[in-house]
Amino acid sequence: MSLLSRLTRGAVALLAVSLGLASTEARAASVSYQATYALSPYLNGGTLALPAASLPKFDLAGQCLQSVCVRIDGGTDGLVAFENSQPFPVTVNVAYVGKLTVQRPDLSTLVDIQPATSITDNLTSYDGAVDYAGTSGRWYSPVTATDSDSLCFTGAADLALFSGAGTIALPAIGQDLSFQTGANSWSIGTRVYGTVTVTYHYQDCTVPAERQTWGRIKSNYR
Repeated sequence: MSLLSRLTRGAVALLAVSLGLASTEARAASVSYQATYALSPYLNGGTLALPAASLPKFDLAGQCLQSVCVRIDGGTDGLVAFENSQPFPVTVNVAYVGKLTVQRPDLSTLVDIQPATSITDNLTSYDGAVDYAGTSGRWYSPVTATDSDSLCFTGAADLALFSGAGTIALPAIGQDLSFQTGANSWSIGTRVYGTVTVTYHYQDCTVPAERQTWGRIKSNYR
């Protein structure tokens, strides 16, 4: 076989491989949906289940889900008040902290945030009135903080959980983690809220390449 004949056959084989790869190439894309968790009641130092957020599942014909990313953007909004009724000055330190946890329908954790802020104040000795004002008391409202976080999931169980017709309901838990030191009379009102975003990353489902038929290729060179 001549060199030119071998080169011709090599070029044909390379072209066939290139066309085969092109026919199986998958295009990647994504789609996102949002829902909200409304501002909760005051949590009063405890934990409260919030109404679930409902979002569409992934259900695009001919597309295969590769990963699910869950993001939560949220915060706290409430009040802080404290009073020193002792006969000497004190320094009050407040950690104003809430926690919002987005869950799967089985109540296992998907992602959570912990928005926090702090307050430090110097109070005089008791001024004669427990009114959270004057020189021995303070009242702060609103007290706010924000936070965000996200995680992506690629496991078969999570992909199946978020796939199919209809919607998925994601419960959430609000928790009050606030505390103070220094005051002997205080009120801390912690509330949480958030927006959950679910992003589906997907691509064309891979299909076998169609067999390429080239027929007979004759060379005039021997």
